[in-house]
Amino acid sequence: MELYCRSASRFAVIERICHKEPISAYKVIGDRNVEVAIEGTKFIEFQPTYRGLIDTVRQVGFKTIIEVVGQCDTPIELFSDSSRRCLIGFKEPQPACLHNLLIEES
Repeated sequence: MELYCRSASRFAVIERICHKEPISAYKVIGDRNVEVAIEGTKFIEFQPTYRGLIDTVRQVGFKTIIEVVGQCDTPIELFSDSSRRCLIGFKEPQPACLHNLLIEES
């Protein structure tokens, strides 16, 4: 994640699986099937909780973090149940490109 921040000139897009526990943490996932491309090349992986990912993105140097959430008629595996998240981390505290962004209030 530090490499992403150092390599980015203004922002980076981070997409990954996140666990839903309401704490800032990482889970150790082992016995991964490296024969399947989506599983990656390592037998073990540290997967963050949603809060853990946000805290990590902030700690490596991104000042503003937004989540991209799309809606579609056909559910997309992992995205539709919030297991996979897409964040954009900006290096600036208040990026000018976000001033006209429509924000949906919940």
